[in-house]
Amino acid sequence: MVTRASSHKASIEIVPYTAAHGEAVDRMNAKLAAGGSEWQFPGQERPADADELPVWTESFVAVEEEDAYGGYILKHQDFFLDGRRLPVGDLQLPLSLGEIDGAYSRVSAGLLFDVLRRSPHCYSLGLGSEETQFAKLLAAAGWQHVAVPFYFSVKSGNRFARSIRLPAEKRALQIVLRTLGRLGLAGVALWARHRLAAHGKPAPPAEAYDDVLELPRFERFADGLFAAHAGSYSFVGDRSAAALDLLYPPEDERFIRLLVQRAGRPVGWAVLLDTRMRDDKYFGDLRVGSLVDCFAAPEDAFSVVAAADEHLSRRGVDLVASNQLHTAWCDALEQAGYQRGPSNFFFYFSSDLAEELGRLPNWDQRLHVNRGDGEGPTHL
Repeated sequence: MVTRASSHKASIEIVPYTAAHGEAVDRMNAKLAAGGSEWQFPGQERPADADELPVWTESFVAVEEEDAYGGYILKHQDFFLDGRRLPVGDLQLPLSLGEIDGAYSRVSAGLLFDVLRRSPHCYSLGLGSEETQFAKLLAAAGWQHVAVPFYFSVKSGNRFARSIRLPAEKRALQIVLRTLGRLGLAGVALWARHRLAAHGKPAPPAEAYDDVLELPRFERFADGLFAAHAGSYSFVGDRSAAALDLLYPPEDERFIRLLVQRAGRPVGWAVLLDTRMRDDKYFGDLRVGSLVDCFAAPEDAFSVVAAADEHLSRRGVDLVASNQLHTAWCDALEQAGYQRGPSNFFFYFSSDLAEELGRLPNWDQRLHVNRGDGEGPTHL
């Protein structure tokens, strides 16, 4: 399938990426870098065995003759809507020279038109802000969106206060934190703030879990959990063992896979990261733990959150963070003492997908979406 997008020059075709486009994409990336863009487009061919895989990605590129002007990545994965299977596309890294040159602004619209032809039930996750060029384009095209709440728990108060980087409008708070951190008082201040915030809230469950195993890969327990509980969610991506091992490859040592058990049976699992930041624009040099993905029955969400939090705390992280959309997982994080902060992580979904979701009762409270559903679970 080929989509044509008009430009100031002629007709630009949007086609599946192949190795033959490599040099053109390299030249496009050089132009983006020279124009001040922080993004680069990674060409990725459709896997030869794509039809046999539960999750796979491919790239599409906007080309004219020997030049490339934009592209996007499309992840293919089955999702389940109240247990009903639906193939869904995940639009990742839509990028064009329109980011640095207004003469190519229509290329971005062409990319969006193209992805909807290939995958009408589509979403895009992340975007950083509702004010980005592509976020505005999605909104203009009728896509709906919600912010995926961001939660955090400080484990090392003084290091957090000395390293965290707040927005410019919170400069006064930044100064206070730096001062408390240097004086060694931030830990006490944050503990008191947490105690005050927890006052009057119900105590968390006592026997949430009794065993946690760190595993090198996902096994059959994941299939059983997903078969038993996928129908509890209005929208959840395939979390079978085969899909999980593609999303979190066993050879990638960054991912920490936890099996959470109670009374000798699996109740859920979590995928974690333990990342030492280096001059990060948000976290400075903090050691950040993150709950990037998880699954259980909604009523067992706290068991998984509590186990993940304890595991990362024992590893010595300074901070634990997570983005979760489902109300049960948000409540579980709050029960575990997490605070909610401003989110730069958004879930945009096409009008066709919105129509499917709109048929389900209370669908907006039961979307199980987190960083594991995007292209960058290893990036906060």
